[in-house]
Parts: sequence; structure tokens; C-alpha cells
Amino acid sequence: MYHLKKVLRKDAKPGMEVGKMLMSKDNRVIVNEGTILSDVIIEGLSVWGIREIFIREHIGEGQVIEEQKSENEHIDDSSKIIPSFSKSVTEEQQQFYAEYEGTMNTLKDTFNNISYFKEVPIDKMKELAGTSIEKMISTTGVINHIYTLHRQDEYTFQHSMNVAIICGILGKWLKIKGDRLKDLVLAGLLHDVGKASIPDEVLNKPGKLTEEEFNIIKQHPTYGYQMVQKTQSVSRDVLLGILQHHEKMDGTGYPLGADSSRINEFAKIISVADIYDALTAERVYKKGVAPFLVVEMMLNEMFGKLDPSTCFTFLNNIKDTLIGSIVFLSDGREAEVIHVGQHLSTRPVVYASDGEIINLEEMKHIHVVGARRK
Repeated sequence: MYHLKKVLRKDAKPGMEVGKMLMSKDNRVIVNEGTILSDVIIEGLSVWGIREIFIREHIGEGQVIEEQKSENEHIDDSSKIIPSFSKSVTEEQQQFYAEYEGTMNTLKDTFNNISYFKEVPIDKMKELAGTSIEKMISTTGVINHIYTLHRQDEYTFQHSMNVAIICGILGKWLKIKGDRLKDLVLAGLLHDVGKASIPDEVLNKPGKLTEEEFNIIKQHPTYGYQMVQKTQSVSRDVLLGILQHHEKMDGTGYPLGADSSRINEFAKIISVADIYDALTAERVYKKGVAPFLVVEMMLNEMFGKLDPSTCFTFLNNIKDTLIGSIVFLSDGREAEVIHVGQHLSTRPVVYASDGEIINLEEMKHIHVVGARRK
């Protein structure tokens, strides 16, 4: 038998037993109930901003667990804290992976039909956007999940679905709601549909395209716009999102060379989602870039190419979704991201596989070089 006692983090001692699960502000589990505190865990709690802890005091014993242990019996139970380098897949993650796989297979069949018939089954695409994809958007840690699931052989279909998911998440961060949010997800799903009209030998060419080949590729937004326009059952925002998603704020994009004042909001959102997913993707001819490195690259692209407001909203929110991801450090160690700070930063606090907590903002000689996939 035991009762719970609230203690301040500064008063917590190694050996105390956690009585209630500790959660982060975004409802991630930090420390499970029953965990025995260690110096490493207590230090980690300060990084997370945890101020109070419920401790189990066993009735009749009169002392907390810490006092039952002599110094030479002290147990370092830091493996119970999240980060853990062999975390099991949760039921929610399993449901996400199953939904993701099923939706991608449906999308693959749909895109194959589009390539053959050159017609977009818009009702089917609306159904996918409004049911399966909307459900995945609500999954905790979804951006991490889609990073771990990149597959080289299914890139075209997977990219379209990932962009739709990221558009939905970014749309919510931008306070877009209701039918307009559904339209944004649909636009993300259809943004590359015009590639069905691009010859396979150009579309799937490994390596650098010739100028002539790139000019062919640059027609896909126009082809997509024309194909979807025929359906006469989508909004102007969806059409312009498809047509303008490769336009740049400084007018150097394609196919119209439109500048920021003439680019539709959906296109600005799709552009950010498209770039993030394309950079993190594994392809036959290139390695995917780790999310933290992509954040740094996008920061450099924010002004002049991407809409600053949309890009900043994405980058400032995505940092929290990267908590819990496993990264590779330049000194050869694996580490789990446990804190990213209040401000946009590509140098998080990480928990290394050897138990060291490292603030990469302070340890400038160490940096993230990659990230683990599923």
C-alpha cells in the first residue's frame, strides 16, 4: 500500500518512485508511473520544464523508496525514462501505419488509373482526403511517422499523400478550418497529379535532368490544373494550389513566374509541405535529409522563395513534433531529441545512448548528421 505525495522537482531525489505518469505540454509521456528516479532522469525533467512530481510513499514504511536503499545498492534506472532507444510501437502508431499503408495502396491504384485514362476521379480523391487522410492528420507525432515510412519504390504516391497530410497539419497551425481545410488537404493530394502526363523516362530519371527534360517537368502544374478543372467540382483555391505550388515569392518559380502578391494561399502552403517532404525522402539516387537539417535548409530559403509567414509557422511548430526522434550525432553516437527550446532552433537538447544529456546549442562541436527511420 502507498499514498501519493507531491514534491517539487528541486526536492526530488534518486531512488524516489514516480506515482503518476509525467506528461509534456503536448501530451507525450516523459516518465511512466512506477519509474525509480535517478540523477539522469531528474536532470531530464528540468529540461522538460517539469516543476512538480507525485511520489509514492509506501504506507507503514514511513519512508520513501530512496531511504530503503543504501548507497551501494543505488540503482540507476535511467533506462525507464523516455528517451529509450528500443521503444515499442504503440497501438496508436500501429493503427496509423495500417491506415497509411491501406490509403497508399488505394492512392496507387487511383493514380495508375489517372495515368491511363487521363481523368481524375475527384469524388474518390475527396473521399480519401476527407476520411483516411483526415484521420491520420489527427495522430500524435504524425510528421515523425511519415518520415520513418519513406519508401523509394513508392515515392510518387507516398509523396502526394505525405504532402496532403502535412498540408492538413500546417493548415490547422494556420487556423484554417472546416471545408476550407478539407479543400487544402485535397489540393495537397492532387498537387502533382499533372505528372501523370509526363513521360516515365523523364519523371523517374535518376540523377540530373537536362534543360529540355526539366522544361517538360515544369509543365506538370499546368497539366494538373487542366485535368482537375475538367471535373468542375473543386474550388478555385484547389485549382490555384495545384497550378501555383512551384511559384516563388520573388517571381522565379514556374509555370507562370508569379510573385508573392499573385500566389494563392493554398499554393504557399503546398510549397512548404512539398519541399519538406521532398528533402526528407529517400530516393534511389539520393539519401533523405534528416528533419533537423531540413529545418536549417528551409530557414535559409524562407525569404525570397517561400512565404515567410507560412514557412515560419511550419518551422516553429514542427520543432515540437521532432521531440522523441532518434538522431545520429557527428561524434558517432545515437541520441533522442528531448527538448527544442522556446525559439526556432536546429540544435536541440538530446539524450545520448551512453546516458549523457547534451545541449547542442552549447556543444557547438557536435551536430546532428542524420536520423533513424523505422
